[in-house]
Amino acid sequence: MRGCDGARGFTLLEVSVAMAVLGLVLGTMMQVLSGGLNLEYKSGQLARAVLRARALTDELLSQIELRDGVEESADPDGLRWRRAVREATPEERGVGADDEEDSDFADEREFTLKSIEVSVAWDESGGEKTYTVRSLRVVPVLE
Repeated sequence: MRGCDGARGFTLLEVSVAMAVLGLVLGTMMQVLSGGLNLEYKSGQLARAVLRARALTDELLSQIELRDGVEESADPDGLRWRRAVREATPEERGVGADDEEDSDFADEREFTLKSIEVSVAWDESGGEKTYTVRSLRVVPVLE
């Protein structure tokens, strides 16, 4: 702008408005970037939990013999895991209350159905998060 004495420049009002607009734009950009980084961290934690749960499940599924029991441990990266193997319930087997098994056949079974459950937990800002994988597996009866 041109004043009375011929000097060029911006008025205080123009500079104030430009600074306010710049502040709003930068503040919005910072929130968007912060939210994106937060989502990336959370999705990374979930991906690590899924991979760990799948690896623990695959390890159990690859074993010929499965023994009932519970294992728990923690990884250095903050994931805690628990895996449990047990005899499958009648509901899991698909056997209803009306179905009866032949007692002669039950004594001669060579295979049984096991239930496998693997849970991986980790801490997030909102509390504890858990990812669980459940599977059934036919295994030889242990004597």
